[in-house]
Amino acid sequence: MTTIKKYANEVEVYSIDECFVDFSNIPDEELDDRLHLIRNEVKRLTGIPVSIGVGPNKTLAKLTSYIAKKQPSYDGVCSYWTLQNFRNSLYNIPVDEVWGIGRKWSKKLKNMGVDSIGQFVMVSDAIIRKLMNVNGLKTKMELLGEYCHPVQKIPKLKRNIASTRSFGQDIDSFDQIAEAMYSYIKSGVKKLIDNEISPNRATIFLCGNIHKGEKHYSSKQITFQKQTRDTEEIWSQIYPNLRALYSDKKKYKKCGIIFNDLMPESIEQGTLFSSSIQLVQPPANVEKKWEMRQEFMSQKFTTSWADIPSVFV
Repeated sequence: MTTIKKYANEVEVYSIDECFVDFSNIPDEELDDRLHLIRNEVKRLTGIPVSIGVGPNKTLAKLTSYIAKKQPSYDGVCSYWTLQNFRNSLYNIPVDEVWGIGRKWSKKLKNMGVDSIGQFVMVSDAIIRKLMNVNGLKTKMELLGEYCHPVQKIPKLKRNIASTRSFGQDIDSFDQIAEAMYSYIKSGVKKLIDNEISPNRATIFLCGNIHKGEKHYSSKQITFQKQTRDTEEIWSQIYPNLRALYSDKKKYKKCGIIFNDLMPESIEQGTLFSSSIQLVQPPANVEKKWEMRQEFMSQKFTTSWADIPSVFV
């Protein structure tokens, strides 16, 4: 994504390996060279081969990217405007390859005998709207060349952030579980800081080892006294609730925290009825039974300097 952003002004990161880019400011005669430059630079700097689709809207850009991936002759870049007999070729592409048509809608369409994209665009607007609501109608309109979904320059706010992990072994010690929870809170706070958001609430949970038939699960939602991403304040409000969830008659395999009701750090909801928070010291065990077992973990050759192999001649 960093490489792509060097060559484009407006980039919407859609997922970990996909994005939409607005190239409307690039002259037509320069566009093809720009796309091949981006593809070659991503491959050179990351080693990752990518396919690029270009079209008048997101749906057609995603579709031409699929075509570029399937047909090696395009050299990884496919443009909607250079495709011959495009409407006829849609009858050879399954309808579930369309961006925005998930398994649920795809199943309904196939039950109607609509298997390809070409058949889908022939269905009347009224039937599509009744079957798939207005979003389905927008999908059809974009397949026909209209522009319905602009590139979002500002990323959508996350709905929640989770920090959870299984223990290295089954645990019946509260201090071990508490130390694990404190560690997960610290990891979650780092994610909050990276995303420039703060939570108003959090959900914590404890569960047993389902592989051993221990299906017990308990959770609690906590509303913070104020919007915060201060680790010590969060921990001190989580601690009494974690203590209440814990039972010394059970063993646990996993715990975690999910931060909810997230707000941008620039927006803070105040309160008239907050009292001072009594800070709680987190436990520190000599033996950390909760840590994951990592004796056989693969080395991180591409992400850790310490794991890069050395060659002596």
